[in-house]
Amino acid sequence: MRRPFHKKKPVGAFITPQDTVDSIIEHPVLVEEKAKIYPRSKENDIMAIQTLDKFASGFSKTTGQIYADGLNAIIKNHSNKVRVYRQIYSEEEIKKDHTKANASLHYFPSGNKSKFIIVCPGGAYANCEALSEGYPLALHLNGLGYTAFVLSYRVREEANNLAPVEDLAAAVRYVIDRSDELNIVPEDYAVLGFSAGGHLVGCYGLDNIGYKKFNMPKPGAIIIAYGLISTEKFPHCNKFLLGPEPDEKAVSAISIDKNITPDYPPVFFWAGKNDLLLDYHHHGDELEKALKMNEIPYEYHLYEKAKHGISLGIGTEAEGWVDKAAAFWAKHSTNVRSTNVH
Repeated sequence: MRRPFHKKKPVGAFITPQDTVDSIIEHPVLVEEKAKIYPRSKENDIMAIQTLDKFASGFSKTTGQIYADGLNAIIKNHSNKVRVYRQIYSEEEIKKDHTKANASLHYFPSGNKSKFIIVCPGGAYANCEALSEGYPLALHLNGLGYTAFVLSYRVREEANNLAPVEDLAAAVRYVIDRSDELNIVPEDYAVLGFSAGGHLVGCYGLDNIGYKKFNMPKPGAIIIAYGLISTEKFPHCNKFLLGPEPDEKAVSAISIDKNITPDYPPVFFWAGKNDLLLDYHHHGDELEKALKMNEIPYEYHLYEKAKHGISLGIGTEAEGWVDKAAAFWAKHSTNVRSTNVH
């Protein structure tokens, strides 16, 4: 397929909704900061030549401006001499396992010393959808006064042996070890995930495979948006995380609802009845049962018409959920238990 001609943008130029995805991929700052925008290939060129507005139109009533704002935050931070892209593993660690080079953070400072949150985009463990479920969220969280990081974790075959959970732990360690440089408060951090990223942050809260295994402090809150909770009910991801033919015991060990203990962090989560990919009965409802049984502070919102993949939920009944999640996080940062909200 022949690409339409486009001029490369100058270094300081901002993205507009009328720019093609193809041209955005080649923006010099976004290239330098290794922004994850779209996995371009011969098969998906037809998507890459669309404008950002057209590309975004499939996700609720999200406009290309929402995506552009997230990318422009990277460009603006770069122009202010902020190093946005962060490699979370050392060169020595990468030498031992070259796949670790593909795990990274993008840094969105709030402008003040603040608590931090790591955002894990979805993508069925096949991709990290940072353009829709990463950068716009980080920018919104900046507006609420938090320093945000977007995690690009290992996917596909590189996700084997629960590598994404190791990546999230490494990301938390990276941030906490550089708390002065990154201007963050290391205590009571939060992790937020969408879809498969929701499964990732859910696993991070589990005793045997999560933060305790990696000697990381307990999160102040886990936030899950239309998350994959039970891989037993959605086996597509198991081959990436566990290998081509995982046994039942291994699959059960990464089903979040089956492994929650009384020490699990507080959880804010939401699901949509109109989610045709992840049935809320098998995911949202099952997570609620497990949290309630273990007396974990939680807040569960079930939206009648919300679909999968709507991110901020702009123009839907789910719009505003991020602000509610942030309020929940603030409420439970001191680990004070309170009445659950439904």
